[in-house]
Amino acid sequence: KQLDARLEKTEDFAEKMYGGLSDAQLTLLKQRLEQADFNPAISHKEILRRNNDAFNILTALQNPSLTIDEKIQLVKAGFGRLYNSPNQEYQRYADKLTNHTCETMASLHASTNAQQKLHAKNWLQDYMDLVTDMQIK
Repeated sequence: KQLDARLEKTEDFAEKMYGGLSDAQLTLLKQRLEQADFNPAISHKEILRRNNDAFNILTALQNPSLTIDEKIQLVKAGFGRLYNSPNQEYQRYADKLTNHTCETMASLHASTNAQQKLHAKNWLQDYMDLVTDMQIK
């Protein structure tokens, strides 16, 4: 069931980027997801750690004796721990999944035709235009 949900999300993203996918490309995505070393228990443990971290930060921010700079540092450190977990088991796991995802997308890209590559180019250009517009406003 989890594989089906991950496959659906992956297919949705790939189709937004490349347009319609062939049966062979859909099979490639499914096979790559089946090979991924997905472990919900490790992910769940990290979610709980992050929730606890956020609670601790919000509690600390209510301390009136903290300066603005100290509060900014608390928040920055919290965001830093989102990107680099202090839980080394999770960080290794996340890095491994990230590499697997990159390899999967590279394999999918290598299988695309000219029309799909053009669709991806246009999709990425639209995305960059959106980000640029947001920065200007």
